[in-house]
Amino acid sequence: VVKITFIFYCSVYLRANIILIACYLRFPEIKEKYNRRVKNQGLTEEKVIEKLRGYQYNNFEEVDNLFSTLIGVKIPDYTKLNTAYKKRNDIAHRYHFSIDGGVVEITRKQLEDHVRNTNNFVYDLFDKVIEKVYQSQ
Repeated sequence: VVKITFIFYCSVYLRANIILIACYLRFPEIKEKYNRRVKNQGLTEEKVIEKLRGYQYNNFEEVDNLFSTLIGVKIPDYTKLNTAYKKRNDIAHRYHFSIDGGVVEITRKQLEDHVRNTNNFVYDLFDKVIEKVYQSQ
């Protein structure tokens, strides 16, 4: 279960990360917006990409802010992902205990639902980015 929850975490992180970096590299207007947003003063492209990779993509408010500011899209509803992350953290970091000491279990169905919700979130986000950025070119 821990391996699967780790994969679940990496799935959202890597996909959101890749979408943002690809848009930064491909579209000059997004690069310009990002550089203004972080008050880029002489950072190399490599350093900017390093910075983009360093964002906490499980901080959905920050991710929403990034995607809204840079790309002009609102990320999909992340309520289910937030719930899954809390459970994942209880399993991966607290050895199946909640922050208040209760035992945390996950059924196969719950895990499958988390994976499905993660995929739906990423696909919805990707569709929004394609519609906004790629099709406007």
